[in-house]
Amino acid sequence: MNDPTLGMGLAERLLDAGIPVVVVGPGDIPRQRGWQGLTADQCRLELYREGDALAMVAGHGIDVVDVDTKAGGTRANVGAHFTTYGSTRTPSGGEHWLVPSTGIGKISPLSTILGPVGDYCGGRADGSGRLLVFLPGSKRSKYPDGGYVMEQPWDIEGCLAADPEPELINVLRLEGGTSEPARRVPNGVVKHRAPEDGIHWALQARIDAELARLDRLSELGWDGEPWDNTCFRVAANLTDIADTPWSGYSLEQARDDFLEHAPTDENFGERQHLEKWASAQKKTSGDGLTHHGQRVVAAEEEFAVEEPGPVRDSHADADLAGRIVIEHLGGNLVAWGRTGWAWWDGARWDTSIDTDFALGIVRRALLDVVRLDTTRAYAVMRKAQRRGELDAEKKF
Repeated sequence: MNDPTLGMGLAERLLDAGIPVVVVGPGDIPRQRGWQGLTADQCRLELYREGDALAMVAGHGIDVVDVDTKAGGTRANVGAHFTTYGSTRTPSGGEHWLVPSTGIGKISPLSTILGPVGDYCGGRADGSGRLLVFLPGSKRSKYPDGGYVMEQPWDIEGCLAADPEPELINVLRLEGGTSEPARRVPNGVVKHRAPEDGIHWALQARIDAELARLDRLSELGWDGEPWDNTCFRVAANLTDIADTPWSGYSLEQARDDFLEHAPTDENFGERQHLEKWASAQKKTSGDGLTHHGQRVVAAEEEFAVEEPGPVRDSHADADLAGRIVIEHLGGNLVAWGRTGWAWWDGARWDTSIDTDFALGIVRRALLDVVRLDTTRAYAVMRKAQRRGELDAEKKF
């Protein structure tokens, strides 16, 4: 059940120790925007309303190993010994284990060679790579029948005084975790797009592609991509676009577009749509489109790029190149032209990137596109077979 007294008391202890805590309203939406960069003295517990939840911002001395038992995750699959300084049972049956901050950013999802774990809720020194961790005593609308229950008392002082576990750090690094600061573009390089300029043409193509994914869910029903995961990914991708300064796309536009195109049936409707949108807000960094922590900069900052004319179809050369660069490469590789391949290193376009390396990434991205379209084609075939529009013996 929801126990505001337990949660508020714990929140006040965390704030006294310099660890930010935010109030989370209905739909898992934090009541303070930009929570990733908040300090403890900027947090406003007075925003709490009946039915709200409280969440700690990870990476400020306390991290959390989040074991997702629904996905088959176990603590043993971490494959490393680590001392815990508190634990919480989640309403979905998972586990939150408190550990001293490692300086490593979030890893979501976290799996090792032993199998799935869940997530690693951490944070880097520059404020990137953080996640929210709900406090014991909190209850979310997503789980009306259960709340977060403290199983092992939270030893905040002991956790802050302890050193991070070397074995755990090694495992996290092996699974792609990094403590390297996100590389920021110098002031003045990223330009905020004026509203009257509309949405940037390159990102309009991506927005259209994301919304088309939602439209395909309605078209193919449950024979196509999973509705839950796809809606979450689209919501996260639209949020990243909206958080990109040069996109010209607001978060309000993104939310409205998502809700308009999200699929609906008797079991999946507005409540699920809002839950997916809220989860995406919690998972995204707030920094905009990134690739390995690097802020993406519009190509025209260094390269002359003309706005494209009409594309022939979804697999026209220019459109496919745009899909690969933006969707699969994070926008950091640009297509070869007079100057060859280039990589944005956080301050300039680096043209020394190895051609074979670049082409290898593009080939893998092309294979991903082909697999996606093949999956869609077979989903269409199965749906047609059930309707009697296609002979089950015929080959597609």
